[in-house]
Amino acid sequence: MLHKSIAVLLTGAMCLLGTTLAWAVKYNEAPMLRVKVAAGELPPVEKRLPEEPLVVKPVEKIGQYGGTLRVVAVNDYEVETLLNLGLYALAQDFQAGTHEYYKGVAESKIVPHFAKGGEFSKDKKTFTLYLRKGVKWSDGVPLTADDLLFWWEDIINNKELTPVIDPVLKPGGKLMEVEKVNDYTIRFHFGVPYKFFTYYLCDWALRNRLIRPRHYLKQFHIKYNPKADELAKKEGFDHWWNLFADKCDYRHNPDLPTYFPWKTVEYKPERWVGERNPYFWKVDTAGNQLPYIDKIICEFSTNREVLNMKVIAGQADYADIALPFTDIPLFKANEKKGGYRCLLWDTPMGAMPDIIINQTYKKDPVLGKIFRDKRFRQALSLAINRKEANKVAYFGLSQPKQATVLPGSKFGEPEFYTAYAEYSPEKANRLLDEMGLKWDKDHKWRLRPDGKTLTVVIEDIDVGAVRGYSKIRPLLKEYWEKVGVKTVLKTIDPGLFGTRREANQLQITLWGLDNFSDLAIQIMGPWLIPGTSYGGNWYAPLWDQWVKSGGKSGEEPPEELKRMRQLWLKMRNSENEQEIVRLGKEIFRMQAENLYYIGVVGSVKQAIVAKNNLRNVPEEAVWANDVSLTQYGWPSQWFFEK
Repeated sequence: MLHKSIAVLLTGAMCLLGTTLAWAVKYNEAPMLRVKVAAGELPPVEKRLPEEPLVVKPVEKIGQYGGTLRVVAVNDYEVETLLNLGLYALAQDFQAGTHEYYKGVAESKIVPHFAKGGEFSKDKKTFTLYLRKGVKWSDGVPLTADDLLFWWEDIINNKELTPVIDPVLKPGGKLMEVEKVNDYTIRFHFGVPYKFFTYYLCDWALRNRLIRPRHYLKQFHIKYNPKADELAKKEGFDHWWNLFADKCDYRHNPDLPTYFPWKTVEYKPERWVGERNPYFWKVDTAGNQLPYIDKIICEFSTNREVLNMKVIAGQADYADIALPFTDIPLFKANEKKGGYRCLLWDTPMGAMPDIIINQTYKKDPVLGKIFRDKRFRQALSLAINRKEANKVAYFGLSQPKQATVLPGSKFGEPEFYTAYAEYSPEKANRLLDEMGLKWDKDHKWRLRPDGKTLTVVIEDIDVGAVRGYSKIRPLLKEYWEKVGVKTVLKTIDPGLFGTRREANQLQITLWGLDNFSDLAIQIMGPWLIPGTSYGGNWYAPLWDQWVKSGGKSGEEPPEELKRMRQLWLKMRNSENEQEIVRLGKEIFRMQAENLYYIGVVGSVKQAIVAKNNLRNVPEEAVWANDVSLTQYGWPSQWFFEK
């Protein structure tokens, strides 16, 4: 069962893991910082914290300072999941004192986080954002509205740095305006009502860094430094904007001031090292400045066997995204030997995997026409033995399910989850017969209308161990070949995969339907909608191009898909909850019949390994893009119990 992600709008210094106010008069700090204060290298902790620090209620208990967290990862994306902090946050609300959260759908809500709060005008054409007064960058320089204005005026509105402005910043097709009211207040003005802007201050703001350290970065910007091009060439870059982008990388640049709990002090291809930010703006309920942990060392390796061995040998204090789903039994079996806990966090998914059949495939027109016949997609779905697949690939931890909304969603109906999802080779064969796909003389393979053997290719990247695809692929081949559809399995390089997908060259591929909470569906569109942030470019690249280009390129979608898009636009702009639900259900009813995506099971589990003495790591949690992966566990309040 999935976990329900519910949070209330917190104001002032109320925290995301509780509702404790910043009542502490005296603040405490880590011993390593106390030494620096005594030596005159840092101001006292009271002067380093904002007027209203965010107060975090620890998951288990007040922590102890010190220690180095050893993390293993495939690449530095893990660093991002540990550090990411946005202006607002999508979060889950723990029940008071118990930290047991509701079962159900991940229905994330938006709460203030780095920002103190914000409010819309009545017509929702203006949003006023309030920053926390007194927050400082990791070098002690005050963080103010000027840092956000620098991002807007000198990065977004600079053609060298931002050749194409994201549609997120152009609601209704018109570029929004940003106004500085005072040092801690900013107003955003829109040409149309933009009720979901706070969502983008969560997810989008994390990826695009809406606040940048102006005092540091302006030395690399041509507007402030006429010799920026000369500086770039000295450092081996062709243009100033190349150097500027390099200096903005918080994972790789130790000199870049940050507001994260840990700051980069060393980066190499094989490891990242971060040390505590002495100006971090969160405290616990006892007034202790966070984070508790002094230092993080994250080691990278693309060899998953090496990473697995380090984990089970107890050589890592924490690991998550690097841990293959298929190796959960291995991690569980070695818990005692390695001195760790293997926690299983829920990964809310609309489908895992979702089978994507290219609706605009052009390389083979005969095959493309077969793909666009919904009876073919229905037949392939009916040929899948989901109960067996769940047991073989996912250890029985998930539930057989069609690709649709999460269980408990307000957009769900019972029939959406079971649509063409029973195991029935007989029904599958009847549909293929109806299509005129006859058997060959040996009754082994189906034949296409041109007399050739009906052959499909599943082509995807090797994320099999992590997502369970390595066991799903051969099962799909077995199931589909039982009904006469010859199936070829092909694994390709990730870079080539992206190129082939965008070039409309893939036939069938596998991925996972994430970002599928009710809120994400309303804002970004349920992956079905061509032209949205996530939709269309996977299952119908040419339809997606047509919508995004305003009909100038790609291929015009069928009327049903255009109607689906209109339903979604009405849904996201409506203020009437009943109307929103009605429109959403209509969209997913169309998916249930047409199966633009085919699901196998629903949500799966993400293995989280934490050493036994690493505390305040939630025993149960949700691992999803909607809640920024590791950030749900609030790493700044983890600690080593001595």
